[in-house]
Amino acid sequence: MPLSFVPTRRAFRLIFRTAPIVVSALCAVAGEKSWTLDALMNLKTISDVELTTDGTKVAYVVHRVDSLRNTYDSEIWVVPALGGQARRPALPHVSDRQPRWSADGQGLAFLSGREGVTQVYVVTGASGTPRKVTASPADVESFQWSPDGGRIGYLAVDPIPAQVLERRKTGDDPIVAGEGYRYMRLHVVSLHGGQPQVVEAGGRHVISFNWAPDGSKVVYAAQPTPKGRDQFNVDIYETDLASARETPLVVQPGQDLSPAYSPDGRWIAFHSQGGKLSWFGERYVGVVASGGE
Repeated sequence: MPLSFVPTRRAFRLIFRTAPIVVSALCAVAGEKSWTLDALMNLKTISDVELTTDGTKVAYVVHRVDSLRNTYDSEIWVVPALGGQARRPALPHVSDRQPRWSADGQGLAFLSGREGVTQVYVVTGASGTPRKVTASPADVESFQWSPDGGRIGYLAVDPIPAQVLERRKTGDDPIVAGEGYRYMRLHVVSLHGGQPQVVEAGGRHVISFNWAPDGSKVVYAAQPTPKGRDQFNVDIYETDLASARETPLVVQPGQDLSPAYSPDGRWIAFHSQGGKLSWFGERYVGVVASGGE
């Protein structure tokens, strides 16, 4: 299968060259105030900035220290892209994170552990209340809207078996080498909830995924098992959701990660080691045709 690769080392050089500029800017912001440990810990930070497709709204996450609970809180805020009053969605929670806009910009989905287990919630409109979409027995790790906004794809590990939970109640909780691994699975669920479709992925441990622009297929990076030794044995596969037919796209030594479709759905870009097993080797951007042609 034809593959194309582009080295990405130049990007790392740019990051290292700009790092001193960032440090200098932080020092300038400090002014005459001393950088104490408390001052550093009380700094609020912003992450996960998400822009709507039409460019009118921005969602982002604010992190701050909660010294009473000895943890970091995270809150989602939304602000007009051209400036204005920032607001939080209705009924915010300190575990809200990973905001993602629907394609039309009307729905905002996010992860929250407000009920204990991390699930996907959706807010529609400026004053809508969060509605839980997923009912995963284990924490949802990441998710994506389908292109038409009617479904949510998400990653979650297998639930802990009931017999293991019962043993743990009696203090019987050994960690045995080679046993008890929980695989990450790809699930697809309607925006209105219900029973999710599990994309089998050949029984592999799924790392990341992406929707085809027409919503008919998903592409994903997966390794044979969750074992640490398999983290350098990650390949790219594509599955048709209607037929469940899987097509291997990139199967080679090393890591092939983060697949993403082109806007027309014909091509898939991914991050790759170029078929080499090396922790310190060059990384590339690879391109492969959808369908493996």
